Amino acid sequence: MIYRIIAIMLFVSSIACKKEPVVHETSNNQQEIKKDSTLNKKIAIKKSAPLVDDWAEIAGLELEINQLFSREISTVKDIELLKTKLEELKKSIPEKFKKPAIEARVKVLETETLMLEQGLKDNVVTNVDTQLNKVLLAYNTFVGQIEALIIKEKDYELYK
Repeated sequence: MIYRIIAIMLFVSSIACKKEPVVHETSNNQQEIKKDSTLNKKIAIKKSAPLVDDWAEIAGLELEINQLFSREISTVKDIELLKTKLEELKKSIPEKFKKPAIEARVKVLETETLMLEQGLKDNVVTNVDTQLNKVLLAYNTFVGQIEALIIKEKDYELYK
């Protein structure tokens, strides 16, 4: 009986403490910062250039993600270029980055993009910015995984 009361109290307190997220754009600069309504914090796109040498497809994808935040997105045609750039990226992964962890991050990025596309097709995406932020977070995680791989390889060389 006491466990039920405690469980009910925990449930009620968790519902009472939840706040509705607020979305604010913090910058007009298309390349800088957006407000993530799901995490309620600023998100900046990670720069891949210092990490990937001459992998042009990742630079194109990064540019397209930046540009998505500067225009109005309401139909699937608005994200066609993003999907194209993502397909080019998948086909052009350099051999040194063909690792399961990095390929998994590409799949997550692809999944978030496809979820945005499907939501636009079904007219169920009520807040496009939230889904775009999920795409941005997936991209940042992808670049972070590349960075982790490079750091790991440098440490291996250092202590070899």
